[in-house]
Amino acid sequence: MRSLLSLDDKTSEMVFQIIAERIAAARKRVPKKEYVSALSRPEHPGIIRARHYALPLVAILGSFSLFDLYKPLGEYSSVSLITAIAAAALLILPLIELLTSAGVHIEREYKIGPEFGREYSFQPSLSSFGDLIPPVALAIFALITSFASLHAALSRSDPSSYTTSLSGLDALYHSTLVFSAGSADESPLLPLPRILTAVQSFLSWAVTSLLLATLLAWVLENHQSIQQRRQQTAQEEMLSREETFRLAKIGVYGHISELIEEAEKRLAENSPPPQQGSA
Repeated sequence: MRSLLSLDDKTSEMVFQIIAERIAAARKRVPKKEYVSALSRPEHPGIIRARHYALPLVAILGSFSLFDLYKPLGEYSSVSLITAIAAAALLILPLIELLTSAGVHIEREYKIGPEFGREYSFQPSLSSFGDLIPPVALAIFALITSFASLHAALSRSDPSSYTTSLSGLDALYHSTLVFSAGSADESPLLPLPRILTAVQSFLSWAVTSLLLATLLAWVLENHQSIQQRRQQTAQEEMLSREETFRLAKIGVYGHISELIEEAEKRLAENSPPPQQGSA
């Protein structure tokens, strides 16, 4: 059997040119994937709905606590305790979604030429980092304003609760420092303010740990999804390449001798006829 190594340069170049022409022509004939239908099945939809419902609720409650700092609402300031509980729940829900793999299973039916097939994929409910920002930012805002409202209410009920009497702005500053640094300039003096400050300080560490756990779970979840999409894309490219080679009749789907014969035939047709000597 003849091989490319035994050919001269012109014949080898012609063989490669024929292979390139066959591949270009075959690519035009390779059937494209056409999606025919798609079905979706949600996974843990209740958790996803709970997060969506909690977002406006926490926003309203957080705004209520913020308004209480500007204009004290008296006995209604105790609603800020509900705000803190709702904000803590909003922080936990994204982590539960990631740990339980909440999202949508998608089944697509496609057609490649005369053949039909199905592919399966999973779309997480928190597929991008931007999906984590609204619940986390809103929950932190609600936690700070709710505790600030409670600090201000305690200071109004008994001015000796803290080293200095806290106004609305002072309570917001105090709550921000306790949440971020664990301590503040104004120290609580009575048991109830001390308990409230200790709980908020503990929550600040718990929130930090929760955010790190949520971020890690999101990275792992999306890393798996990205790897699956890459594998699927690579498999589709491999199948398309194999179909191209089959249509072009090269590689394992053809014989090198046929290409050599065609190359020699083209060279013979393109070469000028031999000149005859004059008599």
